[in-house]
Amino acid sequence: MEQFQPAPKYLIQDLEALRVIADPLRAQIINLLVTEPQTVRQVAEKLRVTPSKLYYHFSLLEKHGFIQVVETHLVANILEKTYRASAVRYELDRSLLTFVPVEGNENVDAAVATILDATRERLSRSLSFAMELKERGEFTDRYRALLANESARIPVNRVSKFIQRFNDLIDEFSSTDVSGVDEDDLQSFAVTLAFFPIIPGDEEQEELPEQEKRLEI
Repeated sequence: MEQFQPAPKYLIQDLEALRVIADPLRAQIINLLVTEPQTVRQVAEKLRVTPSKLYYHFSLLEKHGFIQVVETHLVANILEKTYRASAVRYELDRSLLTFVPVEGNENVDAAVATILDATRERLSRSLSFAMELKERGEFTDRYRALLANESARIPVNRVSKFIQRFNDLIDEFSSTDVSGVDEDDLQSFAVTLAFFPIIPGDEEQEELPEQEKRLEI
């Protein structure tokens, strides 16, 4: 039987699915299942939680097509499922961000809020944990992080080039070859990128002090 391989890309086409995958714990589950097939128990061991805490999240991810059952076998007369991520990369359907000139755009607001809220929660935990490790003298490159906020005036004819470079970098990041790398030498990282034009009126907002524009740990 041919072994299941994740598709190169999965398109998120509705807000409900976006909310499912934006959950930090579910994102971690998917990251683990991208690399290799695993059971709920195996994932629980790596996340250092009990399997019972994960069954609900696995069910939601499977319901929305983010993960698939690739194998089943009996363990002590109980059917145990082995899962794999459906794709290596997950992208948001642009139709969710289509602008409609009405009182507001619920799709845009909901999508942005879902992505940024999940990022804020995960980033805050990550930075707090890294600072604790630094205080204990246990910090390594495994927990390095970068947070940046920059704005600049650029020629319009360079916008597409910047977007292409950002996309290339994300592709390089998400498709990093980990074959032959020991599990203990791997670490999950996350990237959230926003590149957008500043609309008239917002340009006059006070910028952050230079020392607060970037945080690197």
